[in-house]
Amino acid sequence: MTQLFQKEYMKIEGEWLTITVPASCNGKRLDYLVKEEWPLSKQLVKMLIREEGIKLNGKKATIQQTVTTNDCVQLHLLLEEENDVLSNEHIKNFSICYEDDFLLVVNKGAGLDVHPNEPNERQTLANGIAAYYQKTNQRHKVRHVHRLDRDTTGLVLFAKDPFTQSLLDEQLRLRFIHRQYYALVHGKMKKEKGIIDQPIGKDRHHPNRRVISKKGARAITEYDVVETYRKASMVKAILQTGRTHQIRVHFQSIGHPLIGDPLYGKKSPLRFTRQALHAKKLTFTHPFTLEQMTVECEFPTDFRKLKEQVKQA
Repeated sequence: MTQLFQKEYMKIEGEWLTITVPASCNGKRLDYLVKEEWPLSKQLVKMLIREEGIKLNGKKATIQQTVTTNDCVQLHLLLEEENDVLSNEHIKNFSICYEDDFLLVVNKGAGLDVHPNEPNERQTLANGIAAYYQKTNQRHKVRHVHRLDRDTTGLVLFAKDPFTQSLLDEQLRLRFIHRQYYALVHGKMKKEKGIIDQPIGKDRHHPNRRVISKKGARAITEYDVVETYRKASMVKAILQTGRTHQIRVHFQSIGHPLIGDPLYGKKSPLRFTRQALHAKKLTFTHPFTLEQMTVECEFPTDFRKLKEQVKQA
């Protein structure tokens, strides 16, 4: 977090973000600030230039201009926008865990993709959130910061404007957003805690599967064993990277696939038709208040019932 984005330098005025230039940025050009000092995406910078969304001391500015200490730079970033996905008020399989003017955290249920894969698709979490925005008279595009698999339950973070998304994307890239998952896996874990550091790539023989592959992207999962049972374990997993199916592939790779996992699991007498994985806790820095935010949600009913089954197995 640069000095520019400390709370005392920022002020919100409608759709404009005003930043008072600190002494450390005296004499720098606006193009340097928006590209280097401030975590704005290239797309966002292009939008500001195209739509004349930069002012210096209340007047329209070009990004070639220089700034001096205590100048006021105004950026037209906190936009109201039309939904970019179709709304569907019948999507009920989620609940709001935290919301303010800038972001939204929801608890997603099983059987629900985070976003549409086709332009006219309506049966996703994004469609439900679009309907929620309409119902509450909010004009925002639906912007997810991270995703969960269709049948993984738990917390998903959304930004309400392009600037908030840019800041949260940067936190995610720098691994400042911490996602804590709980999983029920087959077998008793031998180690109480550990780190799985194995690269993950696509399975050439199956379009939806991932495999441990030397040519894959680096993937790191930390885990702690929370409880052990006769034939299963409850583990807490923290992602240091965010690869597709990471937790599922990693635990399969050490001989403890997730219970119920249709892609990476094994046959079991336990009646569970999805991977037993829940994103329970999310920690991040609020982009504007700079508070350390922690949001948690309860285990879903089917996960709790499965836990009782494995205790008795």
